[in-house]
Amino acid sequence: ELVDNIYEHLYVGKEVDVWISGVRDGGKFGVSMVEGKISGMGPRGQIRTRVDLSKIPQAEFYPGVVTTIKPVGAFVTVHLPGSQAFDCFLHISQVRKGHIDDIQKELRIGQEVQVRIQPRLNKQGKIVVSMLEFEEKPPQEQVNYACFAELPPDRFLTGKVKSLSKHGAMVQLQAPDSNLPALGFLHIKQISTGFVRQIEDELWIGQQISVRVQIVDRDARKMTLSMLSLVAEVQEDERQLVEGQTRKAIDWAFFDQLPYDEWLTATVKRIYQYGATVEVEVPGSDKVAQASLHVSQVREDAFVEDIRTELQQGQRIKVRVKEVDAEKGYMKVTMKSPQDRPAQPPLEAEEEEVEVADFVR
Repeated sequence: ELVDNIYEHLYVGKEVDVWISGVRDGGKFGVSMVEGKISGMGPRGQIRTRVDLSKIPQAEFYPGVVTTIKPVGAFVTVHLPGSQAFDCFLHISQVRKGHIDDIQKELRIGQEVQVRIQPRLNKQGKIVVSMLEFEEKPPQEQVNYACFAELPPDRFLTGKVKSLSKHGAMVQLQAPDSNLPALGFLHIKQISTGFVRQIEDELWIGQQISVRVQIVDRDARKMTLSMLSLVAEVQEDERQLVEGQTRKAIDWAFFDQLPYDEWLTATVKRIYQYGATVEVEVPGSDKVAQASLHVSQVREDAFVEDIRTELQQGQRIKVRVKEVDAEKGYMKVTMKSPQDRPAQPPLEAEEEEVEVADFVR
C-alpha cells in the first residue's frame, strides 16, 4: 500500500516491529515493516536481494513471465525454488543468438519463458537473466608478468595504445617469447622530454609505439612504461627538478599585477596541436617564466587551423598576460591585442654588423 504521509504512521520515539529486508555494503542492512519483504534499497537505489547468486547453477533454467518490454530488453518475473518471485532483467542480446532489430517480435507481455540466472546484478540492482544455453568457457591463460621484470632496463618493446586518460595511456604489449598480451601504464611524463600539456597531442588510440619497462608489480599484475631512453629519463628528471625550482623562484604575483595591455617578449619552446609552451622574459631580470599559449590566442583576425603555420620552435614573439595562477606557478598568455588598444608592437630588430663593402656596388 502506498503511504502518502509518513507522519500519519510514524513519529519519533515510537516502537515498531521490523524485519531485516536485505544486507548492504559496509556491514549495513535494511529493514522493513512489511512482513515477508526480503529486498531492500541499496546505494543509489540499487535493489539488494538476499539470494546468493553464486550458489545458483548457471546451467539450470527457471520459469519466468515477461512483465515489461523495453527497446534494449525486457523485465521478467522469475520464480526461484524455495523463494519468492524476483523481478529480473533480460537483455536483448540474451534472447536468442543472432542480431535482433525489434525485441517485440521475439517477446510479448505475459509470455512464459525459461531463463538462466547469471551471477551478477545490473546497474539498477536487478538480477540479470538469459534465455541462451550456458556455455562454459575454458580458463584463459594469463601472462606471467615476471618475464617483463627480467628484461634489460634499456630494451624497447613494440606496443599499441589501447586507451588514453588525463595522466597517461594504457599500452598493450606482447610478452617476450609468448603471444599473450599484457597491459602497462605509460605516464604522460614518460612520453617525451619536455612538458606535454595534452596527451592527445602526442598519442592516439591504435598507435604503435616503442616503450621500455620501468617497474613491474608481479602480484598486482601491473607495470609502468616509458618512451624515454635511460639517459633521456635521467636528463628529464634533472630538467624537471630544475624547472620546479625555477617555478618556485619566479614572482608570479609580478605578472598578475602587470597592466593588461603591457607586451612582453617570449620564446616558443614547444608546439602542440592546440597551442604552444613559451618562455616569457621577466622584465629587468635574466629569469624566464613558462606560459601556455592556446591556438585561439595566436591570430588577431583569423582562425588558425594548424599552429605550425604560425609559430616555429625558437621563434621570439610578443605576448600579453591573460591569466596567472600564482599557487601552481602557471600562466596563460595571448598574442591578441586588447580590444581598446592597437595591435601588438613589432619585435625590436637585432643589430647586425654591416661590412663597408656591402654599401659599395
